[in-house]
Amino acid sequence: MLPSMYSGVSGLMTHQQRMNVIGNDIANVNTVGFKQSDVTFKEAYVNTLRSPAPGTPGQQVGLGVQMGQIARDFSGGAMMQTGTASNLAISGNGFFMVADSSSGQQYYSRAGDFVLDVDATTNQTYLVTSEGRRLQGVMGGPPAPNLTGLTSADMTDIVLPANTTDYSIGLDGTLYVS
Repeated sequence: MLPSMYSGVSGLMTHQQRMNVIGNDIANVNTVGFKQSDVTFKEAYVNTLRSPAPGTPGQQVGLGVQMGQIARDFSGGAMMQTGTASNLAISGNGFFMVADSSSGQQYYSRAGDFVLDVDATTNQTYLVTSEGRRLQGVMGGPPAPNLTGLTSADMTDIVLPANTTDYSIGLDGTLYVS
Protein backbone atom coordinates (compact mmCIF):
# COMPACT_ATOMS: atom_id res chain seq x y z
CA MET A 1 0.00 0.00 0.00
CA LEU A 2 2.76 2.48 0.92
CA PRO A 3 4.65 2.22 -2.42
CA SER A 4 1.47 3.08 -4.33
CA MET A 5 0.97 6.13 -2.08
CA TYR A 6 4.56 7.29 -2.74
CA SER A 7 3.97 6.86 -6.46
CA GLY A 8 0.78 8.92 -6.35
CA VAL A 9 2.26 11.64 -4.15
CA SER A 10 5.37 11.98 -6.34
CA GLY A 11 3.07 12.33 -9.37
CA LEU A 12 1.10 15.10 -7.67
CA MET A 13 4.25 16.93 -6.59
CA THR A 14 5.82 16.86 -10.06
CA HIS A 15 2.51 17.95 -11.59
CA GLN A 16 2.55 20.94 -9.21
CA GLN A 17 6.08 21.82 -10.36
CA ARG A 18 4.88 21.65 -13.98
CA MET A 19 1.96 23.95 -13.12
CA ASN A 20 4.43 26.41 -11.51
CA VAL A 21 6.47 26.51 -14.73
CA ILE A 22 3.32 27.04 -16.83
CA GLY A 23 2.18 29.79 -14.44
CA ASN A 24 5.53 31.54 -14.88
CA ASP A 25 5.18 31.27 -18.67
CA ILE A 26 1.69 32.81 -18.52
CA ALA A 27 2.80 35.59 -16.16
CA ASN A 28 5.54 36.59 -18.62
CA VAL A 29 3.49 36.36 -21.82
CA ASN A 30 3.93 40.12 -22.46
CA THR A 31 7.58 40.31 -21.33
CA VAL A 32 9.74 41.31 -24.29
CA GLY A 33 12.18 38.54 -25.23
CA PHE A 34 10.83 36.05 -22.65
CA LYS A 35 11.26 32.41 -23.63
CA GLN A 36 8.89 29.76 -22.33
CA SER A 37 10.08 26.63 -20.56
CA ASP A 38 9.27 23.00 -21.18
CA VAL A 39 9.22 20.40 -18.40
CA THR A 40 10.25 16.76 -18.83
CA PHE A 41 9.68 13.95 -16.38
CA LYS A 42 11.50 10.73 -15.60
CA GLU A 43 10.95 7.67 -13.49
CA ALA A 44 12.20 8.35 -9.99
CA TYR A 45 12.54 4.98 -8.33
CA VAL A 46 12.55 1.47 -9.67
CA ASN A 47 12.12 -1.69 -7.66
CA THR A 48 13.68 -4.69 -9.39
CA LEU A 49 11.56 -7.78 -8.86
CA ARG A 50 13.61 -10.08 -11.08
CA SER A 51 17.00 -9.39 -12.64
CA PRO A 52 17.38 -10.04 -16.33
CA ALA A 53 18.98 -13.34 -17.28
CA PRO A 54 20.12 -14.62 -20.66
CA GLY A 55 17.00 -15.01 -22.77
CA THR A 56 14.60 -13.59 -20.18
CA PRO A 57 13.80 -9.96 -19.47
CA GLY A 58 13.90 -8.60 -15.97
CA GLN A 59 10.92 -7.25 -14.09
CA GLN A 60 10.87 -3.78 -12.63
CA VAL A 61 8.14 -1.75 -10.98
CA GLY A 62 8.26 2.04 -11.03
CA LEU A 63 7.69 3.65 -7.67
CA GLY A 64 7.23 7.26 -8.67
CA VAL A 65 8.12 10.11 -10.95
CA GLN A 66 10.37 13.15 -10.72
CA MET A 67 11.08 16.17 -12.83
CA GLY A 68 13.77 15.45 -15.40
CA GLN A 69 14.60 19.00 -16.44
CA ILE A 70 13.22 22.43 -17.15
CA ALA A 71 14.45 23.42 -20.61
CA ARG A 72 14.17 26.91 -22.06
CA ASP A 73 12.66 27.04 -25.57
CA PHE A 74 14.87 29.36 -27.62
CA SER A 75 12.93 29.08 -30.87
CA GLY A 76 11.94 32.34 -32.51
CA GLY A 77 8.79 34.09 -31.43
CA ALA A 78 6.31 36.13 -33.43
CA MET A 79 7.76 39.27 -34.99
CA MET A 80 5.70 42.46 -34.96
CA GLN A 81 6.01 45.66 -36.95
CA THR A 82 6.37 48.49 -34.42
CA GLY A 83 7.34 51.40 -36.66
CA THR A 84 10.27 52.21 -34.34
CA ALA A 85 13.70 51.92 -35.95
CA SER A 86 15.35 50.89 -32.68
CA ASN A 87 13.09 47.86 -32.17
CA LEU A 88 15.02 44.89 -33.53
CA ALA A 89 14.41 41.16 -33.84
CA ILE A 90 16.55 38.13 -34.57
CA SER A 91 15.26 35.61 -37.07
CA GLY A 92 16.77 32.19 -36.42
CA ASN A 93 19.60 31.40 -34.04
CA GLY A 94 21.51 34.08 -32.19
CA PHE A 95 21.40 36.69 -29.48
CA PHE A 96 22.01 40.38 -29.07
CA MET A 97 25.11 41.11 -27.04
CA VAL A 98 24.59 43.90 -24.53
CA ALA A 99 26.85 45.26 -21.78
CA ASP A 100 26.41 47.13 -18.53
CA SER A 101 28.04 50.54 -19.03
CA SER A 102 29.35 50.79 -15.46
CA SER A 103 30.73 47.27 -14.91
CA GLY A 104 31.42 46.20 -18.50
CA GLN A 105 29.68 42.85 -17.80
CA GLN A 106 28.35 41.37 -21.05
CA TYR A 107 25.00 39.62 -21.41
CA TYR A 108 23.09 37.84 -24.16
CA SER A 109 19.47 38.72 -24.88
CA ARG A 110 16.75 38.00 -27.42
CA ALA A 111 14.84 41.14 -26.39
CA GLY A 112 15.20 43.74 -29.13
CA ASP A 113 13.23 46.66 -27.67
CA PHE A 114 16.13 49.12 -27.78
CA VAL A 115 15.84 52.88 -27.29
CA LEU A 116 18.24 55.72 -28.05
CA ASP A 117 20.16 57.06 -25.07
CA VAL A 118 22.50 60.06 -25.07
CA ASP A 119 25.30 59.95 -22.49
CA ALA A 120 25.33 63.42 -20.90
CA THR A 121 29.06 63.33 -20.12
CA THR A 122 30.31 62.23 -23.55
CA ASN A 123 27.36 63.40 -25.69
CA GLN A 124 27.45 60.03 -27.51
CA THR A 125 24.29 58.19 -28.55
CA TYR A 126 23.82 54.48 -27.79
CA LEU A 127 21.12 51.87 -28.37
CA VAL A 128 20.18 50.55 -24.91
CA THR A 129 17.83 47.99 -23.37
CA SER A 130 15.16 48.86 -20.82
CA GLU A 131 17.78 48.00 -18.13
CA GLY A 132 20.22 50.52 -19.64
CA ARG A 133 22.56 47.92 -21.14
CA ARG A 134 24.24 49.06 -24.35
CA LEU A 135 23.99 47.10 -27.59
CA GLN A 136 27.38 45.80 -28.66
CA GLY A 137 28.87 44.92 -32.00
CA VAL A 138 31.84 45.59 -34.23
CA MET A 139 32.36 49.16 -35.39
CA GLY A 140 33.98 49.82 -38.74
CA GLY A 141 33.51 50.31 -42.43
CA PRO A 142 32.96 50.88 -45.15
CA PRO A 143 33.71 48.22 -46.19
CA ALA A 144 32.02 46.07 -43.56
CA PRO A 145 34.49 44.52 -41.10
CA ASN A 146 35.41 40.83 -41.30
CA LEU A 147 33.39 39.05 -38.60
CA THR A 148 35.06 35.64 -38.93
CA GLY A 149 36.46 34.28 -35.68
CA LEU A 150 35.26 37.13 -33.46
CA THR A 151 34.68 36.54 -29.75
CA SER A 152 32.80 38.51 -27.10
CA ALA A 153 36.09 40.26 -26.26
CA ASP A 154 36.03 41.84 -29.75
CA MET A 155 32.64 43.50 -29.14
CA THR A 156 32.32 47.16 -28.15
CA ASP A 157 29.40 49.51 -27.53
CA ILE A 158 27.74 50.63 -30.76
CA VAL A 159 27.99 54.42 -30.86
CA LEU A 160 25.86 56.48 -33.23
CA PRO A 161 27.85 59.50 -34.42
CA ALA A 162 26.91 62.98 -33.24
CA ASN A 163 24.56 64.77 -35.64
CA THR A 164 22.90 61.48 -36.66
CA THR A 165 19.65 62.41 -38.37
CA ASP A 166 18.52 58.98 -39.51
CA TYR A 167 19.64 55.38 -39.28
CA SER A 168 18.51 51.96 -40.44
CA ILE A 169 19.58 48.41 -39.80
CA GLY A 170 19.95 45.95 -42.64
CA LEU A 171 18.80 42.33 -42.60
CA ASP A 172 22.42 41.26 -42.01
CA GLY A 173 22.65 43.48 -38.88
CA THR A 174 24.66 46.28 -40.48
CA LEU A 175 23.85 49.71 -39.05
CA TYR A 176 23.57 52.46 -41.67
CA VAL A 177 23.77 56.05 -40.42
CA SER A 178 23.09 59.32 -42.23
